[in-house]
Amino acid sequence: MKLSHGIRRLALAALLAGYPWPAAYAVIGEKPAVAASPGASPAASPAESPSGLVGIGAVLTTEDGSATVRSLVPGGPAARDGRLKADDRITAVAQGDGAFVDCKNLTLDKVVGMIRGNKGSTVRLKVLEPGVTDPKQTATVTLVREEVKLNGTEMEEGGNQTANLSADEKKQLDTLIGKVNDARRTMLGEQMKKEVDDVAKATGLNDAGKQALEKAADTAVQQSIDQSTGKLKQLFTHNFGIGRHGIFEHMLNVIIANASAYAKWAQSQGGAWPADQAAWKDALKTTLDPAQAAAWAAVEKQRGADAEVEMGHYLDTLVQFTIQQQRPNLEAKAAQVQQGLNLAPDRAAKLKAMTEALLKEAGQQARESAKKGLLAMGENERKTAIEQQGFYRWLQGQSDEDWDKSLATLLTKEEIQQLKDSHEEEKQRRARAMGDLAVALMDDRIAFTEAQRGQIEPIIERLAAGNSNMMGDRENNSYYNTPVSAYYGLSSGASEAEIKPILDSAQWQHWRDCCAEKNNIEEHGVETVLPLPTPADSDKSEAGAQPEDVDRDIADYVQKKSHGAYRQFLAAAELKAEDAAHVLQLPPEVEERLLTAARGEAELRIAGWDNAVEQVVRGNIGDAGPESIRQRLASIQPYVFSNIEQRSAGVAEDIWNHAVDTQLTADQIKAWKKELDARTAYRNKAISAAVVCTFDERFRLTSSQWAKLEPMVAKIVSECGDQFGNFFNMTPRTEWFLQSYTAFAPMAGIPDKDMKTILTDAQWRAWTGCNEYETAQEIWRNIDRSRHPQGGGN
Repeated sequence: MKLSHGIRRLALAALLAGYPWPAAYAVIGEKPAVAASPGASPAASPAESPSGLVGIGAVLTTEDGSATVRSLVPGGPAARDGRLKADDRITAVAQGDGAFVDCKNLTLDKVVGMIRGNKGSTVRLKVLEPGVTDPKQTATVTLVREEVKLNGTEMEEGGNQTANLSADEKKQLDTLIGKVNDARRTMLGEQMKKEVDDVAKATGLNDAGKQALEKAADTAVQQSIDQSTGKLKQLFTHNFGIGRHGIFEHMLNVIIANASAYAKWAQSQGGAWPADQAAWKDALKTTLDPAQAAAWAAVEKQRGADAEVEMGHYLDTLVQFTIQQQRPNLEAKAAQVQQGLNLAPDRAAKLKAMTEALLKEAGQQARESAKKGLLAMGENERKTAIEQQGFYRWLQGQSDEDWDKSLATLLTKEEIQQLKDSHEEEKQRRARAMGDLAVALMDDRIAFTEAQRGQIEPIIERLAAGNSNMMGDRENNSYYNTPVSAYYGLSSGASEAEIKPILDSAQWQHWRDCCAEKNNIEEHGVETVLPLPTPADSDKSEAGAQPEDVDRDIADYVQKKSHGAYRQFLAAAELKAEDAAHVLQLPPEVEERLLTAARGEAELRIAGWDNAVEQVVRGNIGDAGPESIRQRLASIQPYVFSNIEQRSAGVAEDIWNHAVDTQLTADQIKAWKKELDARTAYRNKAISAAVVCTFDERFRLTSSQWAKLEPMVAKIVSECGDQFGNFFNMTPRTEWFLQSYTAFAPMAGIPDKDMKTILTDAQWRAWTGCNEYETAQEIWRNIDRSRHPQGGGN
């Protein structure tokens, strides 16, 4: 059974929500249990939202007995507010205008419990920056709890992710699975030891019989491990993108370091249980006499009845929670069927009934999985799991096969084929959109001519069509952020024989450089200019640090940032000179003069950048002392430097413009401008198609709907594309149209009356009812005001 996208993303949310680190929890919903994936409040709780986790978007951990901010979730309330930072200590929490509760000596569970709450409610935090001990320097941060949506974009649909791994990575994955299986073996062994003791106590089994059961239990544990290893490997490669975009080693180390916690999570996600294995069942039959077997059966029956009393409310609520989580996905599938086939009312009713039946089945599957898992736990662990309401750990989702099998009982073969044809057409549209966007993003770094784009486009579209990672549907209510490097990775699938003959030598080198960045972890916002010490050596690494080390570390940090910025400025400037020379076939001496001007532009830009960067850095680290300066520097996010980069362009461009005016003729300038305009138009068109593609993933457009929406979006992107990017400060190489938080913004620029004529009533309700709608409206209002400051906008 394949995990649905939503469940895979919930598993990734578990990573960010603190599950993989047993002592680190994200205050983005209910606190995850140490042995569970991210917790969530029960469906009946007002704190729970069907469209995401509710909280402030901060990952907390325990450090020296204090609740400490480990990191902030991008796009969450805390990250947008900007006052709460990594390594800040939370000393007290207040609800709304209520009194503060001191967090000293409270467990992390309690602190998280105080910070979580209802959507729209206010929480106040008293915060001390790292190294600060004077209570007078405590700051108060007020935040409104919101939905924080997380997911993993690069999750593969179904197929074998391990095929993407190198031989060394496969060995590392085997090591990881071995460590987790060792932890599972210990965990399951302890459970079965208790089971043997329970059998012996209930039946008066002699020592020889007990030894026979112990031996069988060991065999059953190994059978469970063997039976689940393949699924476990798939679970980790799918859920955490292991082996993709250079994050393999990082994730492998995190998982190995927390193998026990991951073992519990993996076991809940469909791991086989020893008590279900033949070795154990056969041993019970051959070891127990009829009276003993009857006594044990009575114990098991009573245990089940007791469990229903103890766990009944939890399990019933889990069923409702499961249905709530699965409903958007299955209803979207049903809507697509109805829209594609225009079923008669009686058959539409049957489709709805089928959907409800699958939802009910999903709820019951989750209930049985949770019941079995909870019974296998120790009493204290089970009590904790129930109290913490960790529902996500039991969700496995309805597979595509389940849906297809049920649909086959309702539709004719011809109708199923019609849906398949429609889906294939949809995939082709998406492949064109994703392929063209990849070409446009590569174009930013390579500067293709219009003719070159025409040659490269079908190659990359073909690669996109065959890439399940790029083409998989994203489900409702998920936050995603696709790095540009993912598109570089797509383009890297083209062979040298296909691409090299199309490009000149400089362009070919740029192409290779881009493709090499597919595994650059810096592309994923995990930029670390100064190495962070690991927890094990953090005290040792900064022992004896002196005040003068602060200035030294800041200087080193600024120098390295400056070096990186200069390389970026220089590459962009030189690309313009290379582009002009390539398009206009300039003689070498003219190209060299343009390159000289480009380098001068880069020098001026970096001079302006250097004047501002240290001030920005110091503003972001506050009064960090020598004992924490490196951690604070490493926690500075790349987006804080984006405004400096924009401001540093200004005067520097005058050098370039002067060189162009003096070195090129009017006809050459005109010819080159024509090429630049074509490039911009292509990029805008590709972005527009990508925006519509994202909308299609959520709201299932028909071909005619796509055709109507795309030109409308293209007009908005052409007029306002730069403003969308400026409105939301992005991490370098992460564009606004690649984030769910902002990708729908152009859709808000289309008047409601026009959208209503294009979308069905169901699509319109889904669009206006989703969280992205409000975000898109807010962004559009700001952009519209900036375009029409006198109130003349639409």
